[in-house]
Amino acid sequence: MNASRQDLTKWAMHFIHDDSPLSAPGEQVTAYDTFYGFPYHENKEIDTRFDDWRIKDTEHFHSGYEPSAFEILLKILTDGHIKTTWAFRKGRPTIYGPRAAACFTEMPLYALIKYAENRSSTSVGMYAIAVPKEELFRAGARPVIYGLTGNHREQAPKGSENKGWPRKLESDCGISEKEQYRYVAMSHDPEKIVDWSHEREWRWADHSDQCSCPGLPIWLAEEPFSFSEVYIVVPSSTEVEPVLNLLRELYDTGQNDYCNQFCRKTLKATSVIALDQLKAGRSDQEMRSLRLEEVPSSSLNVFERPEAPAELVEKARAVLNKAKKAADQAALDFINSDQRTQDGKHIHDVTGWALLVITDSQSPLVSALQKLDSENDVPPNTTAGIGYRIPGIGGLGWKNYQALSIAEEAVCAAKRIFENHFPEVSFRVWTKWD
Repeated sequence: MNASRQDLTKWAMHFIHDDSPLSAPGEQVTAYDTFYGFPYHENKEIDTRFDDWRIKDTEHFHSGYEPSAFEILLKILTDGHIKTTWAFRKGRPTIYGPRAAACFTEMPLYALIKYAENRSSTSVGMYAIAVPKEELFRAGARPVIYGLTGNHREQAPKGSENKGWPRKLESDCGISEKEQYRYVAMSHDPEKIVDWSHEREWRWADHSDQCSCPGLPIWLAEEPFSFSEVYIVVPSSTEVEPVLNLLRELYDTGQNDYCNQFCRKTLKATSVIALDQLKAGRSDQEMRSLRLEEVPSSSLNVFERPEAPAELVEKARAVLNKAKKAADQAALDFINSDQRTQDGKHIHDVTGWALLVITDSQSPLVSALQKLDSENDVPPNTTAGIGYRIPGIGGLGWKNYQALSIAEEAVCAAKRIFENHFPEVSFRVWTKWD
């Protein structure tokens, strides 16, 4: 019955938008102290299990930095889950109840595209993650409740600490505290019309407090539920390959940089759709009838890693040795020329890591270098969100000097050697403060 209706879809989509101060809690909204960031739960004891995730967020995006929607998408993939939020608007939370929630829409693809085109990039973006609606329902998500039969009445804030958060409805409004995350205010009073029902919104909250992450686990392993298919929607075809590369890295490693385990089956079942390719050559009528599962997409083929012939392995060995020597010499030259501290023992700089990375983890050169790894009993060097780390190049400073500038100088010298011998391969210098 539903298959014949073009206004229905079997998918639920989570929009991703640019970060903005408008989505942050206002100065009048306060919560109990946490390790970085805002709590995900009213109960401090329950929320404490997410402290490590907040620290990871702080390390990923420095304070005051406003990431783009694409950067947030890559962060979601690296985290393996869609974080719940309080959906702050003008400084106030719009999610009611004791828990944060993740928002989805069940609008068909065509309606979603048109809606996103007409909204601000800070409220709705052209980036989205879609999962089967039936599976999302089994994970605990439900359609929102638009409006009340009676009057909207909120509980007064309790205590002096939690001003403006969390927001809760009075019990006589008819919605239990556990279900209030689903509530969306609605009014058709001529003096103030509030109607968001066109968004056909669903919400998910961890009402049983059973997930290890502060959000809906899409790709994480060992969680209470999983998804058989996932679509990632991006506006441009140029963004497809970076997303696929990150999915490959996560598949290769089976975990992210913080050792959170990933479900390879779900990673393999994740496809990427570029909207510019989708709309090319299609009439408006054809676009109206498109369903997500019918459109062209790119998916992860985990068996594409090419074999490395013996000659490539030997060339990689020679270039690696040459790059290591160039790195050592560049570090030594930098140390001899750079200004030191008064005691002559240190370099004026922060401590940090620098690595030489191949961005495509399925490059033939990676296959060759992995053969060298296996000869020397080196563990896998692919790190999700970073790429394939070329062994023996860079690290924490250089020898007894831990200055980041020395490590960067050494890795840049090694990068020039590799680029000279492998111009078809994409290399980058990855750095991080220690």
